[in-house]
Amino acid sequence: MILEEKNVVLVGIKIDGQSRELLGWALAKAAEAGDCVIAVHVCRSSDETLKDKSIVDSYIEAYEGLCNTKKVDLISQVLTGSSIRKALVKEAKNHETMAVVVGTSKPDTLGVWESTAKYCAKKLPPSTDVVAINKGKIVYRRCPNNEQPGLAGDDSRPSVSRIDNTILEEKANLNLVTLRRIQKLLNHFLIWLRAPKLVLCIAMKT
Repeated sequence: MILEEKNVVLVGIKIDGQSRELLGWALAKAAEAGDCVIAVHVCRSSDETLKDKSIVDSYIEAYEGLCNTKKVDLISQVLTGSSIRKALVKEAKNHETMAVVVGTSKPDTLGVWESTAKYCAKKLPPSTDVVAINKGKIVYRRCPNNEQPGLAGDDSRPSVSRIDNTILEEKANLNLVTLRRIQKLLNHFLIWLRAPKLVLCIAMKT
């Protein structure tokens, strides 16, 4: 089913505390007034559907106030399937989704969700923004229509079409600190190499 006259942001969530933060990120950064955010959870077994549905609905209720303030619709869908990424792609196509957001709650599962994001990017149209989030940071992103992050392009979607510049700044600062440490170590090494020569010269003069 396609939500008529609404831009849709699809968020793939699990049953954990981090999924609430992921929904909050999607509402704050990706959605704008008049949009619809769909929280999609995929169960491995139909026996888990009712239990997981009530938990997902509690996540939705927690953001009722924010949704009312931003005038954004937030709904949930609990699906059954053996493949999370295939289910997300199917739903994204069904709703002609503007953006797909996935996340990770643990460092060792980062590769799994980044792989899911890359799979979605491969299977979904180039007009769909695909983002993977870890601890509020963008760890993977396929910009719509292959736009380069940070370039002015889609002014109607500044929160989605521009990557978080703080990530780039942090990496630049880290590289600068690393270079300074290497330079300092080299200076100490050069001083150590010169030290025997200085002692020898002093001994010869005396």
